[in-house]
Amino acid sequence: MQLRVVTDQPWDVKADVLAIPIVGDPAFDGPLGEIDRRTGGELQALAQFKEVLKQTPNQPEALNNIDISHLAWGVLGRARPTASEYPNLPLPLLAIFREWLGIVLVGIYLFIVPVVLRATLFRRMYENMGAIRYVIMVTLLLLMALMPIKMVLRWLFNLKYFIYLPEFNANL
Repeated sequence: MQLRVVTDQPWDVKADVLAIPIVGDPAFDGPLGEIDRRTGGELQALAQFKEVLKQTPNQPEALNNIDISHLAWGVLGRARPTASEYPNLPLPLLAIFREWLGIVLVGIYLFIVPVVLRATLFRRMYENMGAIRYVIMVTLLLLMALMPIKMVLRWLFNLKYFIYLPEFNANL
């Protein structure tokens, strides 16, 4: 791809794609009107279909999803810890320190919930299957259930990750 910046009239430029910045409401007089005339009224048609948008003060912000750690550190009244704030802390310990709430929640979900299920709903299943098959079955069941749980949490609370570890390209 080749990018050229020229000061010629837009209709005199030989190019496959022509990008023209439009600030505010498009006024189809002058050069913009000439481009619209030479394209057969395409720019006005795009403006009618709201394809040429202007930035307004009432335009809603883009939706930003947050991680559990952002939520936890925000409740504590401070920003998420970074490596520059803790230069003497090794990277794995910093990640554990930063993501402590997500690690605790995932640990409860994967280690405490199976024990509670064994004592309540899956008591007979545990007795019939044995410990090893029960652990495998419940682990797979909980991992499958994690997907719709994450979907609902994203829809309702804009939560993106339970554990966000960009240093290791590992997220949950």
